[in-house]
Amino acid sequence: DRSQAVVEVPGSGFLWIPEPSQSDSQKSSRVSPVEEMTLRNEFFEVLINENTGGIQHLKNHGRSPNRMSQQLSYRFPRERKITIPGDPPQEIETAYADVRMTKAEITCNGPALGEIVTTSEIFDQQTGEILAECRQTVSVWRGIPEVQLRIELDPKIEPDGDPWNTYFSSRLAWKDEDASLTRGLLQGAHGIRGERLEAPYYLEIASGELRTTLLFGGLPFHRRVGSRMLDSILIAAGETRRTFDFRIAVDEPYPLLAAHAMLMPPGELFLEQGPGDPIGGWFFHLKERNIQILSIQPIVPSAQWNEPEEHVETVPELTSGFALRLLETEGRSRRVKLKLFRTPQQARKRDFRGRSIKELTIRKETVLIEMRPHELVDVELLYAD
Repeated sequence: DRSQAVVEVPGSGFLWIPEPSQSDSQKSSRVSPVEEMTLRNEFFEVLINENTGGIQHLKNHGRSPNRMSQQLSYRFPRERKITIPGDPPQEIETAYADVRMTKAEITCNGPALGEIVTTSEIFDQQTGEILAECRQTVSVWRGIPEVQLRIELDPKIEPDGDPWNTYFSSRLAWKDEDASLTRGLLQGAHGIRGERLEAPYYLEIASGELRTTLLFGGLPFHRRVGSRMLDSILIAAGETRRTFDFRIAVDEPYPLLAAHAMLMPPGELFLEQGPGDPIGGWFFHLKERNIQILSIQPIVPSAQWNEPEEHVETVPELTSGFALRLLETEGRSRRVKLKLFRTPQQARKRDFRGRSIKELTIRKETVLIEMRPHELVDVELLYAD
């Protein structure tokens, strides 16, 4: 009973999508992206674990290695001895509870979206006590190299004590112990030291030519376990949130761009009347993907362009326009071409007090900007009324 579509929205622009008719829906391809417990698109396949309800493997098509696995769990304050039934029985020490899947359901089977929802229980192996009931939705879209996860927890106990040692978590594991790990923090890429880390944007796992990026959507705190596992802390002492969203991007060349796209999705506006046919357009455009547009700012009156007063230059009275706050995210100098829907009369770099740093060259509808590594700057664009 759902209509799903994959659309491409222009950067800093808009796309008008009319409501599809019944005949349009019937014309769409019915190629199934779900086969039993496996989700697929043109980039990868995701196998759901029938025991835990998590992700058993995420890998490229064919005989390619497993990129990562995932499941939900609870960490106790200290390790405990657990007896595993068998012949003979085995005794292990672990600080983690176990999880078992109770139900799996295919909730969407294409053509644009494949979706599987699993229900599971986190339980204490010693007592059999149910610690939490869980619902995890795994979604794969055609044309998008990302896995989307939504985790909903209903805890039956509240974690207490040190939040770094007692918590509900999403546990991730990867195969390569020598993989290079990079985290997103403070609008940039940084290395990792120690077990406890803050990474609200992403964690990139680079193994050979494979790059797998975990997008956390603002969830800040994570704990490394050994050399190839990570606990993303969901519920610790005092936490009231119960629903969490993650994404896993496959071979994403600009992780921070993907993290921003998750944090700031396109806005939606529903109208009763529109142009009829699909149309789109953009207001300003940057080709360089390591340059991010963080916000749109108002212009500063020309009288405030320079300080002190004796250094004020004569500038034209252009009172219409806007400013863009730009950030270089990859530590690389770059000559940026900012294309605009309308050619401005004047453009300048300014500091955060509104004072001029440099006049910028304008060529037709393009403004040329020299950006230094990790530079954060406002670019003001002025028009005649």
